[in-house]
Amino acid sequence: MATDLALINHYVPLVAPVDKGNNTWSTGWLDLKDAENCMFVAQFGVLTATATTVTLTVTMTAASSAATTGGGTFAYNYRISAAVGTDTLGAVTAVAKTGMTLTTTSDAMTVFIDVPPSIVCATPTTGQGRYVRMTVTKSTTYQVQLASVMAILKPRHAGTTMVAAE
Repeated sequence: MATDLALINHYVPLVAPVDKGNNTWSTGWLDLKDAENCMFVAQFGVLTATATTVTLTVTMTAASSAATTGGGTFAYNYRISAAVGTDTLGAVTAVAKTGMTLTTTSDAMTVFIDVPPSIVCATPTTGQGRYVRMTVTKSTTYQVQLASVMAILKPRHAGTTMVAAE
């Protein structure tokens, strides 16, 4: 018998595994109102660039409303996996609100981003609040940028109907 088959934690698919191409992109807004813990899991596949030195910058934004186009970025902790097929994770790394950087050497790696609702929601600055999203900004032209993102939330209260992404 499964101990969690999406009954304890809440899994919210935010970005389907598709080619994002030459675009800056963001997930939808995720409401942390009823979350005790939240982790964004971003899987990056092939990252092929037209130049040899290319970066993706991953920032996290919080806002007081899911209807906003703005919000404020915040600092976070993350871990990054080794390539697919390995069972290793890098050290927990703190990153400033300017975000973390991935390069073409990050092919087939997964990034785990800790989004603590108690910090993001309890100490809002201008434009921040309980809604969060991830944004990926490119530094130059990508031919291929495969990625998917899922959020894993631990609800504050158990229930059969869970909170949904907005």
